[in-house]
Amino acid sequence: MSEYSRTPRLWNHSGRRFSLSAFTPLCGTPCAPGRPIFSAGTNCAATDFLLIGPFFKALRVLLGALAVLLSAPTWADSYDDVARLIGSGQYALAQSAAEQYLTGKPRDPQMRFLLGVVQTDTGKIDQAITSFSELTQDYPELPEPYNNLAVLYAGRNQLELARAALDMAIRNNPRYAVAHENLGDVYARLASQAYTQALQLDAGNAAIAPKLALLRSLVASAPKAAPAPAAGAAPGQR
Repeated sequence: MSEYSRTPRLWNHSGRRFSLSAFTPLCGTPCAPGRPIFSAGTNCAATDFLLIGPFFKALRVLLGALAVLLSAPTWADSYDDVARLIGSGQYALAQSAAEQYLTGKPRDPQMRFLLGVVQTDTGKIDQAITSFSELTQDYPELPEPYNNLAVLYAGRNQLELARAALDMAIRNNPRYAVAHENLGDVYARLASQAYTQALQLDAGNAAIAPKLALLRSLVASAPKAAPAPAAGAAPGQR
């Protein structure tokens, strides 16, 4: 397999990208995307007090800044922190941070995905397969978990399972180039197995050996995994 997704931009169950542009501040009123969280004439302030005069205006600014710090979503920083820990090989810290985060948001697909990457990189393949399989069940529209499942299955020579997972990844996102490339690798290995079996059954067939040698060179030269581009890339552009 040639590509293993590590930090994709996942989608929520509604089919929309996660966005930092709209969230609910302390007052409980969602702010529209692009609209200042604290501005005159809005009800998105941290308090309903009517503050008049320079002193109270300054106080209101301070209260607003404090409310931003308290109410701004921290999950984006959490994702980045865990991804950085993975990138620097600090897997114990990355796993601890991911698991702690998931105690509060157990269905969060992005953090669950990152936990699966940690499990894969630390050789906990059974756990990684479980993590990505559960993601495909809870969020079947996401292509990346299917892709990573395929890489894990292929690593165990379970090529039919890998092919099926990649078919689902491509069905979810026909422009997912990584999945197409990985599917080509899987088919090459399946073909190599078929030619090997054919050669065992018909050793005198001179046409099989060159095909088998070519396929074996292709399979041998393909890297097992490669990091995906940064998380800002849209799915299918990796």
